[in-house]
Amino acid sequence: MNLGWKDDAACRHDPGGHWDGELLPSMFVMCMGCPVRDECLMEALHHEDRSDAGVWGGTDPEQRRLIRKGADPYEIWHETANEMRVAA
Repeated sequence: MNLGWKDDAACRHDPGGHWDGELLPSMFVMCMGCPVRDECLMEALHHEDRSDAGVWGGTDPEQRRLIRKGADPYEIWHETANEMRVAA
């Protein structure tokens, strides 16, 4: 089955846990290097009803709400990357 961009997602082996499960720092780290991070985020932003939990495109639900209100996703990704460095 061809899932489009999801076939190339870094989380493709455990998408259910990544998109709908508990938020873990390792999920955000995985997203930072994902080749389809942009596509994942765009799907989450366009389908709010299916993406109100979990990590999508390197963002959590609150970050996606901010992006929908006009926040720059690149700034959010940069802040997340900095938080991951501090936590390491």
